[in-house]
Amino acid sequence: MAIWSGGPGDAWSVGDHGTILHREDGAWLVSDSGTVHSLHGVHGTPSGEPWAVGEDGTVLRREP
Repeated sequence: MAIWSGGPGDAWSVGDHGTILHREDGAWLVSDSGTVHSLHGVHGTPSGEPWAVGEDGTVLRREP
């Protein structure tokens, strides 16, 4: 449902049922979100720390 790039070769994508994908070194890798709630937005800090938000007030943060 959303994608954010922290810089060249680094991107995060979020979607249905807690799906989080991380693009690194040219490949999309599944990242465990710990939730089954759909995620609707993703954005990050200049240091590459992504945040995701979704249904029922879900807010997730990943360390870079």
